[in-house]
Amino acid sequence: MIFAGVGVALASIGATLIAADVLNMENQFLHFLSVTAEMSKAQMIGILTVAAVSVLFGGILTAFAYRYFTAELKEGT
Repeated sequence: MIFAGVGVALASIGATLIAADVLNMENQFLHFLSVTAEMSKAQMIGILTVAAVSVLFGGILTAFAYRYFTAELKEGT
């Protein structure tokens, strides 16, 4: 769950910073990524947003599985 929370936070922060033009395309790293992968700013924001949502859902599923298995262990089944 900690990894999921950190992943969601990092992806969300990255998408927010790119959307707010704090990390603009003149930044050397982002320029390298956009030229290498031929991505626009909107595509980068979309990828980071989808990554955040995916990690969030993965964390939710992990939490449910953890609760299920701990309940099973308590019951002894």
